[in-house]
Amino acid sequence: FDIEQASNISVNRDGKNYLVQDGKISHKGVELSYNGKLAKKWNAMIGLAYMDAKYKNMGAAAAYKNGQRESGQGKWSASAAIEYKADENFSAIARATYTGSTPFYTVNYNSSTVTASSKHLNAPAYTVVDLGVTYNTKINKVPVKLSAMCYNLFNKDYWVVARGDQVYLSTPRTFFLSAEFKL
Repeated sequence: FDIEQASNISVNRDGKNYLVQDGKISHKGVELSYNGKLAKKWNAMIGLAYMDAKYKNMGAAAAYKNGQRESGQGKWSASAAIEYKADENFSAIARATYTGSTPFYTVNYNSSTVTASSKHLNAPAYTVVDLGVTYNTKINKVPVKLSAMCYNLFNKDYWVVARGDQVYLSTPRTFFLSAEFKL
């Protein structure tokens, strides 16, 4: 893929912040995936993506970004999953998701504005493993699909860059239970 989109920057005018379009962000890359049956009861899914996302043609207010990687967009990401389907009623899945080193800019205290004095940093790469099961049954003759999932199985701590230059601590190990009734 080769996509260009407008870049939005925050500009302070008369004491108020405004979002204005300035320059472009170029996204170039490739994404590959495979989904298939490994054996009678085993399915596999794998995906790999490379994206070079850079700022370009930025005006004077954000010229310091020209040639820099876009905030919140790592170069590499990948995922792999394997599913065991014992029968029509029970299945289990294990999944690993990799997110490459992700750039972001520091912002001024009490502001979300990136300036020429902001530092361009990178959040380190991380891999997270999830594990889940599903079971189909009936409750009073009503078909029910019960699901349990554990996200971030190994309770890994990592930094997530989202919404441009906002950095968050990872979500801890999380358990998710659901019941889907087919009425």
